[in-house]
Amino acid sequence: MADDVYRMHLGRLEAEPVSPHVAAMLELPEPEQIVLLERLRFLRGEPLVVTTAYMPHSICAPILELDMSDRSLFETYEQELGLKLHRGTRAIEARAATAEVAHHLGVPEGSPVLAFSGVTYLEDGRPVEYFIGLHRGDRSRFETELFRPSGTDDSAAARAAHVAD
Repeated sequence: MADDVYRMHLGRLEAEPVSPHVAAMLELPEPEQIVLLERLRFLRGEPLVVTTAYMPHSICAPILELDMSDRSLFETYEQELGLKLHRGTRAIEARAATAEVAHHLGVPEGSPVLAFSGVTYLEDGRPVEYFIGLHRGDRSRFETELFRPSGTDDSAAARAAHVAD
C-alpha cells in the first residue's frame, strides 16, 4: 500500500563538472567533479517535488553504480559508503516555477513552488551534499519544532534566540 501512496522516479544520476555556486556550497575547487542525483517524487500518483542532490565525486562516486530510483540517500551515505552524518543547514523560500520545473510537477509555469535547500555535513565537518527540493506550492506543508539549547554553546544559543524571538 505504501508504494501506491509514495514513489520516486529517477531523473538523472551522473558525474559532471561542478558549477561555481555548487562548488561554493560544497567547499570544492571548481575543477572538481560532482555526482548529481535528480529525482521526482510522487504522492498518490501526483508529482509533488523535484529533488536535486549535488555530492563531491571524491566521496560519493560509488553512488553512480547504485539503483537510486527508490533508495534513501541518507541511508546510502551511512550504510553503503560508511559516512557519518552530523549536521545540516536548511532554508525555505518561495519561488515561481520555471518551465522545466512546471513540466515535471504538472503545474503552469510561474506557479508557486517552495524551494527547500541545504547542505549536509559529515562528522569531520566536510560538506557531503548540497540539495534543492522544489515542492508544489499547492500541495506542500512544512512543520518545525524549535528547542532552546541548554549549556554553554553561546553561538547555538544566539541562533536559537534569534529564531525564538
